[in-house]
Amino acid sequence: MMLKNLYGKVWKEIISLNRKTYTLVEISLLAAFIVVSGTFRIPSGIPGSEFQLSAPIAIAICAIFGFKRYIIAGVIASFILFMLGIHTLFNVEIAMVFRLVGGGIVALFGTRLPIIMIAGPIGTLKGRMKKAAFTYLAQNDSS
Repeated sequence: MMLKNLYGKVWKEIISLNRKTYTLVEISLLAAFIVVSGTFRIPSGIPGSEFQLSAPIAIAICAIFGFKRYIIAGVIASFILFMLGIHTLFNVEIAMVFRLVGGGIVALFGTRLPIIMIAGPIGTLKGRMKKAAFTYLAQNDSS
């Protein structure tokens, strides 16, 4: 009886470790996917307003894997891009505004298709507003 009880505890610990390892690998792969998709951009006629392919992918990740995993993967992706010199602190700030707004909409209102379709553009709009406010403040400070 004691051996069976010990075996059950060991088995539960192994399952717990497997689940933690699975979550760690899953979040790491999601972060890598956000980093790679963030490097692809569709240019536009207005400088600085190019469309990153990571935006719809990020919202889809949030809808499928949940807000917690999405935000952790997003922070890791921003850290990687910052450490590689691809993003500045300003880019990281705008990305986090997008993640919090877009992911927050999906987390609050659910994963129905209309919500997912509107979360990305609203997150992008809030990110652009942050960018405009920062640019306006920087321009007025220099004069």
